[in-house]
Amino acid sequence: IFLLSDIQLYGFSHPNQQVFLLTNPDGGIRGVCLRYYGNLLLSGETPDRTALHDWVASGVRTIMGEASLVRQAGEYLGDLGVYQEKRLLALPKNWTGQEEALPVRVATERDVDRLHAFLMTVPGFQALYGEKDMISNRIASGEGVHLYCEDDGKIIAHINSAAQTAGACMLGGLAVAPEYQARGLGTALTSTLCRRMAREGRQP
Repeated sequence: IFLLSDIQLYGFSHPNQQVFLLTNPDGGIRGVCLRYYGNLLLSGETPDRTALHDWVASGVRTIMGEASLVRQAGEYLGDLGVYQEKRLLALPKNWTGQEEALPVRVATERDVDRLHAFLMTVPGFQALYGEKDMISNRIASGEGVHLYCEDDGKIIAHINSAAQTAGACMLGGLAVAPEYQARGLGTALTSTLCRRMAREGRQP
C-alpha cells in the first residue's frame, strides 16, 4: 500500500522520493525499493549490501517491508539499529464503529511544530517521524490526515493516516502521553480516523 500510494501521489520524480527497480539481466523486475524522506520500503527482494549502505549513508533511518526482506537487510548492514516486527491489522470493509465523545482535532499546517515536538517524545518514533517536513508535506498535500487531542493547548495524543489509495490506507503514529493513558484517548483517535477513512471508501 505504501509503495502504490506514494507512486500514485508523487510519481517517479519528486525531491523527497525515489523509486529503484531491481532487475534481472533480461529486464524483468524482481524487486522495488522506494525511498521516502528517511524511510526505505522494500518489496520483492532485498537490495545488495552496497546499495543499502549507500542509502543509510545518505540519510535513510528506517527500513520497512516484509519481515524476511528487512531481516536480510539487517544482516547486510550489521549492528546498525533495532529490528521490530509488527502485525498488520485490517478493518472489515463494512466497519462503522461508534462515535466517541472525546474531542478530536484535525491538524493543519499550523500544528506541524507542535505535532513534531510531541512525536519526538515518543520512544521509537524519532526515526519514523524525525523529519518535520514529512509531516508538513503529508498535511499540505492531502497524502494523509493527522488527528490529535490536547489539554490546555498541549498535544497529549496523536494518530495519522498515510499511504492513501482509492480503496485503502495505513494508520500509524498512535501515541498517548503517559500521564493521559487509560482514559480512552487512543480509542477516540483510532475510531474517529477509521470512521473518516471508511466514509471515503478506504479500508484502514
